[in-house]
Amino acid sequence: MRYIIIALALLMLAGCDSGEDTASETEEGQEEEASLQLRNIEVTVENGHALLTAQANGDAEEIYYTLEQGEEVLIEETSLSLGEGHYGWSDVELELKLPENAGDSGEAPVITVYGKNEAGEQVNPNYIPVEME
Repeated sequence: MRYIIIALALLMLAGCDSGEDTASETEEGQEEEASLQLRNIEVTVENGHALLTAQANGDAEEIYYTLEQGEEVLIEETSLSLGEGHYGWSDVELELKLPENAGDSGEAPVITVYGKNEAGEQVNPNYIPVEME
């Protein structure tokens, strides 16, 4: 009987918490709540322009994109509004001007489309290569 009482007392003490861990878990949970999903992604290249069409579903009203080729950033971070009060899947269309020498490099340009959490950090980056002809 004595061992049962000691075990119950230990369980009760283990269940007591100062609440500090709960606050940090909540903050981490909020950072991870932000999301971005893309589907039906198509990229076409014509006359030095890349046209990306897709459908996006995310928590925020804005998504972000960059264009890079190797280590070189061709287009800095740019935001795109999904529209106020959007719910569900939204159509997205990006038209990007490619540099004239983009096809000369051995590496394809890559469009990175992503969302941001409340802390301003990238979430769910989607790396989409632009196939040069």
